[in-house]
Amino acid sequence: MVLLDELLLHFFIILVPLLIYQIYWANEKLEILHLKESSILFMTLLLSAITCMLFPIFKLSGFSYDYRSLLIIYAFLYGGRKIGLWLIVITVFFRFYLDGQGFLFSLFMLPFFYGIPFILSSKWRKFSKKKKYLYSTIMSTFAMLIFSCILLIWGSAMDVDVPLPVHPFLSLFICVIGYVVTLFLMIYFTEFLRENKLMKIAIQESEKMTVVSELAASIAHEVRNPLTVVKGFIQLIEKEENSSNKQYMKLVLSELDRAESLISDYLNLAKKTEIQKKPIDISDLIKSIHSVIQSYSNINGVRIQTSIEQKLYVLGDMGKLKQAFYNILKNGIEAVLDDQGLVEIKVYRSLRSVHVEFSDNGIGMNDDELLKIGEPFYTNKESGTGLGVMVTKAIIHDHGGSISYESTLRQGTLVKVSLPLINLD
Repeated sequence: MVLLDELLLHFFIILVPLLIYQIYWANEKLEILHLKESSILFMTLLLSAITCMLFPIFKLSGFSYDYRSLLIIYAFLYGGRKIGLWLIVITVFFRFYLDGQGFLFSLFMLPFFYGIPFILSSKWRKFSKKKKYLYSTIMSTFAMLIFSCILLIWGSAMDVDVPLPVHPFLSLFICVIGYVVTLFLMIYFTEFLRENKLMKIAIQESEKMTVVSELAASIAHEVRNPLTVVKGFIQLIEKEENSSNKQYMKLVLSELDRAESLISDYLNLAKKTEIQKKPIDISDLIKSIHSVIQSYSNINGVRIQTSIEQKLYVLGDMGKLKQAFYNILKNGIEAVLDDQGLVEIKVYRSLRSVHVEFSDNGIGMNDDELLKIGEPFYTNKESGTGLGVMVTKAIIHDHGGSISYESTLRQGTLVKVSLPLINLD
């Protein structure tokens, strides 16, 4: 029979490095070596795959069997096609280096093991956890059943001893079960740890919002009251015809307006008023925002293109959603530095959601800037406060939606907003 020790060893070789990667390095960079997440994942999987090949589950008649294919399947699903294909190339050549026997059989089995993961790799992150568990079980079971059948046929056709222990069917059954269970646990632990990390990030964001809100509540009104008084007296002085300092008065008023704008942002964060939700046609809402901001975009030399599906309804507060979308669109216009600027707005539906996308060809952001977006007081604009994005995120989340940012430096930024769709028919 297949030795239990070897199966447990492979279980350890595969799962322990993967858990270490997910706990310490996933979604982060190894700053000392300047390595990105994809590079660390590739090295982790490659090291485990080579170790599996050096210590196979069994080796008879020059044929060795191991679970390295699980790591390549995982690479396709969580690392992408590039990492998966590179792992295949390196492990195939390493297999040939170890011993030539079984090399052709390994090549023959490639499409059966990796065909489905290759196809699913582009859609994997969008699947729910239940679908991932189901597909992983189907993939691993299918691959092992095909492997077992072809192994028996291969041995008969080549007139060689099938490299299995004394009880071949029991051995194959144990291998299949071990293979399926191992891949399932790889997927399960990955999803569990990633979910915990997302929850941790959400808690941190909530704590930041709480701190800023408390700060706003404690100082906003006290600062706003004297500013209002000062602004009133400055306006009276400015109206005097014989005033010789009108230009300075205008400068003071503009700075006071800017200070009031900052305080208004604070107050928007501090207010925890209940949202009055009612059916809103997002299509009409976006069109009205477009018409209002059209003059501002023309002044900045930015062209706005729209692609809007009609009659898409959500439950929400008209004023707050208008404020959130206005902030996003205004940021997109201000991110464009040349006179060939373009901002595209797309509004469309999926099965249960309304999606609003804002894309621009502006300055973009690098990975570090993208991670910081939405943090208190972080902004790329000279006169910005960094609070607008926080307010926008809070509004979208209060409406049961989600917002995400994708950006490439010097190429532009894409903002995706999703809100729950309602049917009024």
